[in-house]
Amino acid sequence: MRVAPTSNAAALLLHGAPEGYPLGHPVDGEQHIPRLREVPENRVPEVLCAFNDRGRAADPGSAGLHFFRADETLLPIIGSPAKYAFTFSPYRVVLTPDLTIGEAMAPWQRARAVALSRMAGVVWQERGLTVVPTLRWRTKHDYDNVASGIPTRSIVAVATYGSRRDPELRTEFEKGLPAMVERLEPSAVLVFGSTRDRVFTQLACRTEFIQYLPPMAAMRDARPDKTIPGQHSLFEVA
Repeated sequence: MRVAPTSNAAALLLHGAPEGYPLGHPVDGEQHIPRLREVPENRVPEVLCAFNDRGRAADPGSAGLHFFRADETLLPIIGSPAKYAFTFSPYRVVLTPDLTIGEAMAPWQRARAVALSRMAGVVWQERGLTVVPTLRWRTKHDYDNVASGIPTRSIVAVATYGSRRDPELRTEFEKGLPAMVERLEPSAVLVFGSTRDRVFTQLACRTEFIQYLPPMAAMRDARPDKTIPGQHSLFEVA
C-alpha cells in the first residue's frame, strides 16, 4: 500500500477530485486507486434500491443504495459526493458509483473512471457511511485497476443487468468474474441482475453470491434462481 503525496504535484495529480476528497488518502496500484475499508459480512443489505429511487426502500436501515444508472445521472454524485452524505447516511450500505468503462476509452480514462468511483466512496466512508465497492471491467486490461484498493475477504458488488443481451459484454464478464474472485477472495458478492450464467455455478464454492433483481425483473420472475446450490436470492428489491 502506498500513500499519495501531499505536495503540489499531488494536487495536480488529483486535479478534478471530488469535493471533500482527502489529499493523502491511502492508494494502491500503479494508477493510485483510492483504498476502501473492509465491509464486514453483517452489513449485507436485505434489498437494493437506486439512489434516485430510494423512496422504494421501506426501511433504509436494512437497504443498500446502488448506482447502476447512466453516467450522466451520476455526474452530480461524482462531482460532489459530500453533498449527498447526509442523505445517504440512513442506509445500511452505499455502493460506489458505477461509471462506464468502454473499450474505446484510453487506458488513463479507464483508470480515471475507477478512481473517481472510489474517491466518492472514500468521501462517504470519511463521513461514517459503509461503502461497498462496485466492480466493473471491460477487458483483462482493466483487472489491475479494478482490484486495486479493495481489501481481501470483503463484500463487493457487480451487475449483470443490461449486459446479458450483449454477447461480447457477457463473455468479458464471465472471463473477469473468476479473476476478481481469485484476487479479492470476497466474503460475498452482491449481484444486481441475473445469476443464471454458468460462471456463478462454477464459483459458488469460492464465495457467496447474493442476487438482487431490478423491480421489473423481480415482478417477471417470482422464484429464485435454482442453478446455484445454496445461493442466497433476494427478490424484494426496492
